[in-house]
Amino acid sequence: MGETLGPYSAEFLAELRQTIHAWEEQNQLFLRLFAANRKLQRHGLQPNGVAILIDVETQLLFFQHNDRIAWHAKISTSENGLGQLVDSEKTPIGSHQIAFKVGKNVPIGTVFSNLRRTRKRLSPTALRSPRNGLISTRILGLTGLESGINLGGRSDTRTRGIFIHGTNQEQLLGTPASNGCIRMSNADVVRLFKETPSKSFVEIIPLKHETRLHRYATLSAL
Repeated sequence: MGETLGPYSAEFLAELRQTIHAWEEQNQLFLRLFAANRKLQRHGLQPNGVAILIDVETQLLFFQHNDRIAWHAKISTSENGLGQLVDSEKTPIGSHQIAFKVGKNVPIGTVFSNLRRTRKRLSPTALRSPRNGLISTRILGLTGLESGINLGGRSDTRTRGIFIHGTNQEQLLGTPASNGCIRMSNADVVRLFKETPSKSFVEIIPLKHETRLHRYATLSAL
């Protein structure tokens, strides 16, 4: 039998702590998504009721339709962390829109270079490649909406070439692994591409320990 503390066993207390920790993590996620939605309402950008919320903390993308989370998927943001500047190879944060879409109806696994379809197509085994990351299947290009943060100057998201796209390194999804873009599985990016109109709102939510998160949440409440 396990050790007891008062009327409770050590095993019970350990399970209780895990439950409380999981609840706290879920509560923090809810608060981050709530703050993102406040920003969404302020911008008033919801074509067809669609919004994309990218939570860097959990490495998850949430697809929202008519104010409800319809589905979510694992992603990879930058292995270099968060940042806005050109050539930083970091993932930008804040409010964005889908500026353009590339790859409609091309076969899954098609590789792109400079936004152009190539003749190369990933095999099923190549979807878990340890080699350099490729852009595959579909591309959703982002443009920033916040001047001085992700719009204009040396922090312009569109000029930096930040996309949501498929990857040949699906085994790394759920961990930061990109060079600045947001990677998805090829199956998930096909679904996202199909269900997301151009100009849809995209909010990239910073890590909970980022100092800017407090300012981010405060501005979202205005």
